[in-house]
Amino acid sequence: MRLLHIPLSRLRGLASGCPDLLDALREEVEADRDPTIKILRVVGGGESPRWYVSVGQRVLPLDSTNLVAMSAATPVFIVDLLQDLQEELAPVFAEDGMMGAVERAVPFVRGFRPGKPS
Repeated sequence: MRLLHIPLSRLRGLASGCPDLLDALREEVEADRDPTIKILRVVGGGESPRWYVSVGQRVLPLDSTNLVAMSAATPVFIVDLLQDLQEELAPVFAEDGMMGAVERAVPFVRGFRPGKPS
């Protein structure tokens, strides 16, 4: 998700569980790149999922026990997942009523549109 789509309060929440996040964002801005943040959930065989924040080329661990950080990460993760699924399964999402059903299940998805500020 592009940085400009993430409210400052959510960014601070993410940073509480990912101490190097703000430095990684600063590096992207100083390199004149449009910073994007991606929340990654990695599930290993029989292990608890591990969570990461991807910023540019950096992948940073996210403390999944930090409730503030995970409360900030979850909407970003869900919106990005839905956007990925919309691209991958475009014919399914084109069906009548599909997006309405998604928006009822995940109301905050309405505020996030690719390439447009929320």
